[in-house]
Amino acid sequence: MRTIRALTPIAASFILMGGATAARGQEPGDLPEPPPASDEEIYQGTCGHLGTSCDRNPAVTLELLTRPVRAGKDVRVRFRATLTDAGRPVLGARVQLAGGTASTDSRGRAALVADLVRPGPYRARLNGDDVRPATVTVRVVERPS
Repeated sequence: MRTIRALTPIAASFILMGGATAARGQEPGDLPEPPPASDEEIYQGTCGHLGTSCDRNPAVTLELLTRPVRAGKDVRVRFRATLTDAGRPVLGARVQLAGGTASTDSRGRAALVADLVRPGPYRARLNGDDVRPATVTVRVVERPS
């Protein structure tokens, strides 16, 4: 699998204007592999996720950020979704819980409003393009009187 390095406008114009030439025995369209990336450079994998490597469907960790979750109608619950191996945020995945739905932002965070009227366990689910589904158990406690 080959990753694509994002080029700066100057580097792209250098290549387009013929600044990169083929070595002896190579076709003019063949360019050498780019040098290894530093930690600051961003790579984009073939499935569209940012990171140094990319599985076809990488595993995702769905984390509950709201604690405690209290029973009631229209309860706001926050989540964070990250790639399990790389720890990078997942963008645009859909999180569902008890009739509420939200999409993750560029930081992998999602906030939704759900009807959690009874105390007990609920299952939150994450689905997205090019990632494996993930779940987390949300334990709802009684609202204090």
